[in-house]
Amino acid sequence: MKKLILLICVLCSTNLIAQNNYAPKKSLEERAAKFTKEITDYVSNITPEQNTKLLEINKRVTQQFDSLKALQLESDFYRPAARNIFKNRDEDIRIVLNVKQYDEFMMQQAEKRDLSKKRKEAKLKEPQNIESKRKIERISENVVEPVAETPRDLPKK
Repeated sequence: MKKLILLICVLCSTNLIAQNNYAPKKSLEERAAKFTKEITDYVSNITPEQNTKLLEINKRVTQQFDSLKALQLESDFYRPAARNIFKNRDEDIRIVLNVKQYDEFMMQQAEKRDLSKKRKEAKLKEPQNIESKRKIERISENVVEPVAETPRDLPKK
């Protein structure tokens, strides 16, 4: 019986390992080219010179994010650093693009942020597993309305 259970465990684990066919990580140049293409597809009348400058900016930003991820910072430290990278990127792109193009770029960024927020909200509404449901239930149970404990905390009439 023990051998049968062991055999089943081994078969299941090898099956799970075989399913983890991760795509190889794209190179820095490929990722920068992808981001540049997103911008050029959305923003009108990009010149070849602007395209080259955008590619350089995106290479630098991609490299900065790779370095940031390598540090494996907690989210309290990662988020401000990422915001700073994006802020510097936006300033550099503002220099490269004209006013109309930059407005189009900022609209694209706003749409991406909205889409990301919608995805996060959808994930929160539909927990993927039982453990996530339990965490949400525990959080919602612990939300307590503040109670006035002293006379000065009571609302004035």
